[in-house]
Amino acid sequence: MIEVQKLFLRVNNDLARKDKAGYTSSEEFNRNLEEAQSLLLAYYHKMFELDEATLDGAAPFIKEIMVPISNQHCEFPDDYRYKLEVGYVKSFNTNGPSCAPAGVDYDIIDGTHWNANEVKKTLNSAIRKPTIANGLFAYTFVNNKIKVFPRELIGNISLKYLIDPPEAIYATIDNAIEQTEDYDAVNSIDLIWNPQQQPELVNILLFFKGLEIRESLLINWVKLQKNMQ
Repeated sequence: MIEVQKLFLRVNNDLARKDKAGYTSSEEFNRNLEEAQSLLLAYYHKMFELDEATLDGAAPFIKEIMVPISNQHCEFPDDYRYKLEVGYVKSFNTNGPSCAPAGVDYDIIDGTHWNANEVKKTLNSAIRKPTIANGLFAYTFVNNKIKVFPRELIGNISLKYLIDPPEAIYATIDNAIEQTEDYDAVNSIDLIWNPQQQPELVNILLFFKGLEIRESLLINWVKLQKNMQ
C-alpha cells in the first residue's frame, strides 16, 4: 500500500517546490493521480505482452476468477482491465479405494486467443478447429463478451486479468483561518500499489507538472502515450 498523503507531500511539497513548479490543488492532484495509475498499469501490461515477464509491480491488481459459459459466451467482470490468461475448466471424476467415486477434480486447458480475422479460417480447418474430442480450446472478444470455441462447451472458464486501479483520493478540509487545504484522513483513500512503485508514480506526476525527469523506459513510454492523445 502507498499512503496518498505521503505521495502528495513527496510530489507537491518536496520535489516540485525545489523546482518552483507551483502548488497543486487536491483536485488537480487527484485527477493526475488517476491518470498516473492508469498509465503505470498499462505500462506493466505492455511489458508483459512483449516478453511475458513477471508482473511483480502490478501484483496487487492481478485477479483470477471462474466465469460461467452461457450460449458460447462469457461476461467480462465489472473490474476487468487487461487479459492475462484464459483457460477452460475441465472437470472429471476421481476414484478412491476399490475404484469407488471419490469426488470431482479439475484441469485448466490453456486457451488460444483468436483475432477477429482468424475465426472463420480456423473453424474451417480440419486440423486447427477446436473440438471437445481433440481437447483444444480457443476464444475471441466479440461485442464486449468472451466467445469460446468449440460452441458445445459448457461449465466455466478461468480468467486471470488485471483489475482497474481502484480510486485513490487525497481529501482535504478547507481551513478558513489559515486559508489552506488541510489533509482529511477520514475521507482519503490510499493506493493499493506496493511501496516499491511509489518512485514510478512520483516520476509520472512530476512529468505531468512539466518538470524535467530523468529519462527512463517508463517516462519515454508515458510521453508517447500523451503525444497520441
